[in-house]
This record gives sequence, C-alpha cells and structure tokens, in this order.
Amino acid sequence: ESKASATPRSTQRFPAEAPVITSSPTVVPKPVTQMQPVATPEPQAQKPAMPEGNEEFMEIYAHAEEGDPEAQSEVAFRLAKGVGTKKNEIEAVNWYHRAAEQGHAPAQFSLGVMYAKGRGVEQDFRSAFKWYLKAAAQGDANAQAMVAGLYLKGVGTPPDAKAAFDWTLRAAKRGHLSSMFKVGEMFAQGVGAQQNLEEALRWYKKAAEKGSVDAQINLAFMYGKGQGVERDDSLAFKWYRKAAESGNPFAQFNLGVIYAKGRGMPQDGKPDGEGHKKTHEGTMPCDRRLPSTGVR
Repeated sequence: ESKASATPRSTQRFPAEAPVITSSPTVVPKPVTQMQPVATPEPQAQKPAMPEGNEEFMEIYAHAEEGDPEAQSEVAFRLAKGVGTKKNEIEAVNWYHRAAEQGHAPAQFSLGVMYAKGRGVEQDFRSAFKWYLKAAAQGDANAQAMVAGLYLKGVGTPPDAKAAFDWTLRAAKRGHLSSMFKVGEMFAQGVGAQQNLEEALRWYKKAAEKGSVDAQINLAFMYGKGQGVERDDSLAFKWYRKAAESGNPFAQFNLGVIYAKGRGMPQDGKPDGEGHKKTHEGTMPCDRRLPSTGVR
C-alpha cells in the first residue's frame, strides 16, 4: 500500500455517500401545525481512547489531540473507513463531533451523514438536519442540497417547500449539479416558487451543459413541445441525442422516434445546426420522460 503524506489534508472528506432524496412532490406540502416531538439530546463528544494505527495515522492523530479540527476530521474519516487503523465508527462520530463543534464545515456535514445513516450512533434525522444546516450556513453546497431535500420531504424538520427551494437555489448557484437540475424542476412544477417555465428552461440548460442527463431529457422535451421557449425540433434532437449517448433508455427511445419521423434533422441523418429551426405540423413524439420530472 502506497504511503500518502502525513500532513492533514484540507480536501473535504466524507465517510460515505449521503442519502439523496430523489422524488419530488407535485403539490406544495401543507404547513405542519401540530407540535413536533422533542429530539433526543445528542451525546457530547468525549476524549477518545488512544487507538492503534500505522505511522501516518498516528502522526495525524497527534495533531488531532492538539485540537486541530482539520486533523480531527481526518482521524474521524480514517476511523470510519478503517484506513491506517482499525475501523471504529463510534470513535469516528466522537472525532467528528470534536471538529464540528469547532465550526469545521466538512466535519459538520460528515457528522450529519453519520446521524442520517445511523453509523456509529443511533439514527437521528433531527440531529442530521442540525449538522447539515450548520455546514450549509457556511456555504457547503453538499450540505445545502441535503438541507433542501430534508425540508422538501419533511424529514428531521417540518416540511417547508419554500425553504427547500431557497436552499436548492443556493446550492445551484455554487455549481452543485443535481441542485441545478432540481431548481429547474421546481420552477417547472411550481414547487416552493411560482411556476416559471422560462426559468425552468434556463436552469435545465445550465445543468444539461454540465452533463446532467435528466436535465438534457427535460430540456429536449421543452424544446420539442415549445414550453418556456419557441419550439425548436433541431434542439430537441440535439439534447435527446446527448442524453442517449450517455445510455439513457428514455432518451434512446425518443431519439429512435425522431429518426423514424425525420423530425429536427435532415434526411441524410446529420443534425441541424444550433440555431437552425425546423417546424412541422403535429406534435413532437417525445412524451416518454423520466418519472416525476419534466414539465406537466
């Protein structure tokens, strides 16, 4: 096994992929009026017992013992994964707590993940939301996206569609790809914000250009139907083709229909130029979209 630098890294490290809320409601949730149960108090971080590990781990551990939050977060990560030391998720949570309580945003996010997944601690979505929110307030785009998802579903906090939209927009403006797509979807469906197809198209295009296949499909649909923009079959073809090249079966189906009908492309099989528009009678046969996405 190659030996990495012993100096604690500033790169954000996570113990595992955070759970992502993928489905979106088509109706804005009603405000919650009943009192919420009081959350179980979180355990306070305690001074951990000295672990055993390789030379690199022990050097980082020494910095963590001195109070360096970056090193504390790194020690937590390595304990959570068993890198250079024996895996111990309970101690990982303890070290994440110590770093998070010093305001270390990556540790706050990772601690939220541990609570959300119930790793090294009893699963507690209220505590997960608390730590995600602290990291989000410091500008962590991943945490902002998680806060938005929890607000949208009412997990760990009362549902609040407007707050969900606001946090999604914050993450999107920081370049968080799935949030860029989500903003487009929320504008398209009028969830947390007034329905605005022009804004939906704008955000779908931003996400599509950065490689979001879902955004490419929804953008193609809007161009094909003329929703939020003048209908443009050639651009519908362009974006379905990009999504199809990524292996998406919905895009491949629609692209097959376009090839069969010859819509949005010349008969020699080459796509039209970016700005060249072709119109036809009837509707674009591109109605098969991803479930719960796109324009209704």
